[in-house]
Amino acid sequence: MRNHINRITFCFVMACAFTAFASSAPCADMVRYVNKDKETGEYEEGTRSGTINAFTRDGVEFIYDVKGEKKTVLLDSEQIVWLQFESEPLDLGAARVEIQVGAYEEALNKIDAIEEGDVKTDMIAEEIEWNRVYAAIQLALAGAGDLKNASDMVQKFVEVAPEHYRRYEAFALLGDAAMELGDWDGAAKFYAELDAAKSESMKAVGKVGLGRAALAKGELDQARELFTAVAEADTLDARLEGLGARTTATIGLAETLAQQKDYDAALQTLETLLAATPNSATLQQAVVYNALGGVYAAAGRAEEAIIAYLHVDLLYPAARAERVKALKALAPLWNKVGRQDRARETRLFLRERFNVDWE
Repeated sequence: MRNHINRITFCFVMACAFTAFASSAPCADMVRYVNKDKETGEYEEGTRSGTINAFTRDGVEFIYDVKGEKKTVLLDSEQIVWLQFESEPLDLGAARVEIQVGAYEEALNKIDAIEEGDVKTDMIAEEIEWNRVYAAIQLALAGAGDLKNASDMVQKFVEVAPEHYRRYEAFALLGDAAMELGDWDGAAKFYAELDAAKSESMKAVGKVGLGRAALAKGELDQARELFTAVAEADTLDARLEGLGARTTATIGLAETLAQQKDYDAALQTLETLLAATPNSATLQQAVVYNALGGVYAAAGRAEEAIIAYLHVDLLYPAARAERVKALKALAPLWNKVGRQDRARETRLFLRERFNVDWE
């Protein structure tokens, strides 16, 4: 969910006060953004002076001046990594950086350090709250927090800010939480909400979620059909990667193949994905290595599974959620290969470093 886009980083700077609930008079600001030229298909990155006209659940309406002519563009929600305001607390900016690398506990610590008097506008308060609930649910999904409570926080955010540009992302997170809690039908309802989005990328995220719910229920043919449709779709924006939907769909397809006992095809799918992942996309690499570990483990190849999970533990320390997943998988695998000492060390490390108890 988030986490979502590693290769395109941009921010809004010097934004002025407005709320997500209703648009008052447009306010002047400076915006750095990534925009796709409709004629050439090329991407342009730069800074423009203009006004924010409105927030919508699909993005932000931005008005800027080009040689005396006013132009309006909708900055799609999936293009927005974060909003940064001129008068925002420094700790909010620091928290965003932690979130980008998956260090959610550190992000929450920085958000908790923000003083009430440092919050100058309602919009900044809303941005703080979004980052808080996002980090909280990601942390809980990694097993280091109360998932039901974190899910309730996200649900409250959606209710209070129904037109927020993160609305559909919030529904995706609620679906992820329901999946973790074993509520497959509830998860499917949340994922289905994304079909109302204008963005093909956001629709794809919902379709991948529905595929995951089908996979959890053992509906393998349906899951494979949904994952394949997204993994092979030619309508997803290649640069934005469909909010990671194509990657997640490919991993889901591999997991489905593994459940169908086609382990070689599953491993080949993940190896191809890993080879196509840039070195800079460290979080995505961690996700793929965890998936590889899962397929190796399902195939009864414990030693190779351990190697895949160790990649995550040793090479991607900042990707907290993925590292916790890898360590939780490693503990029983160490027992399986007769290394009870390593299993105990892993469980102890989970408890002391991440406050996670795992048997």
